Amino acid sequence: MPLYEYEDRLTGERIELFKPVRDRHNCPPNLMPVISRPGRPRIGKGLPDPSHADQAVPRALREEEQRIGTSELARQSGFSARQLKKVWNIK
Repeated sequence: MPLYEYEDRLTGERIELFKPVRDRHNCPPNLMPVISRPGRPRIGKGLPDPSHADQAVPRALREEEQRIGTSELARQSGFSARQLKKVWNIK
């Protein structure tokens, strides 16, 4: 059963209710549908999760490269800058 979000017109408070799809607009008069969505949303609307490795590792590599330099990063990691960029799809 999908989860739907409603807003109380008087207080502005948002609540979530599990309802069958056919009853999603059948709610008390003081509630207004806000977002009809199945399940819980990801962070943002289709935005990548910044804590996921595909986002966090390239960012960390760039920061580290700025901090210690490209040659030192390559020495410490054991991979060349070109290899790291290829593996993590950094442009």
